[in-house]
Order: sequence, then C-alpha cells, then structure tokens
Amino acid sequence: MKLSQKVYLNLSHKQQKVVHELIWHVTKLYNIANYKLHENGYTPYNNEYDQVYKLNWHSDYLNSHNRQQLLRKLDSDWKSFFQSIKDYKKNSKQYTGKPNKPRFKNISNKPGEVIFTKAAFGQTLIRRKNQIMIF
Repeated sequence: MKLSQKVYLNLSHKQQKVVHELIWHVTKLYNIANYKLHENGYTPYNNEYDQVYKLNWHSDYLNSHNRQQLLRKLDSDWKSFFQSIKDYKKNSKQYTGKPNKPRFKNISNKPGEVIFTKAAFGQTLIRRKNQIMIF
C-alpha cells in the first residue's frame, strides 16, 4: 500500500526559486528521457536506465530519489499508453481518438512534478503551524 500526502507550504521568495529550479530540472530530464523513448522505442525501467540519466547534467541538481521517481513516472506513462492502445483495439467506440504517446512536458503550461520519497527526508519530521521542520 502506498501512502502519499500533499503538503502546501508558505515559502519565502528564495525557497520558491529553489523549488522552481527543481521543477525546471525535473521537467527537462523527463523530456530528454521521453525523447529517447520516442526515437529509440520503449524499454522498461531498470537499473541501467537509471545509470544512463545519472550522467545527465540535470541530475546534478536533483536528489537520486527525485530522478528515480521521475523515471518511474515516465515508465508508468508509457505502460499506460500501451494499455490504452490494447483497450482501444478492443473498444474503439469508448475513445474519441487513437491514444497518443506520452507528450513532452511544457515548463510554463504543465511542468513536471518533483516527487520526494520517505527516504529523501530525514528521520525526524516535526509539524507546526504551516511549517515543516526536517532534522
């Protein structure tokens, strides 16, 4: 069972810049990986896949957990596309058109999401009014 939580924070201007930079790097790395899958064909996510994108300069600005989650998200997007194609062949009347391959993320309209796992945070998490402190 996966547990998730959305947290809305009141960030300072400097913190907002850091978050926007993380979003920018996640979006660019998603697009680079997606482009290679469009050009070379889909290959399932594995450790080798992660090692290739570990060398990309956008990865220097991301935690390894963020990079891995982004690549897993891209993998699930492609699996969903193939599942939709199979379903489209059986039940084409349920669709308005043929499903498309996963699209590229646009930084201004629909940027990528930065996913943090529990391992990315410290062990101690203290919550106070509108603040989260990580130790």
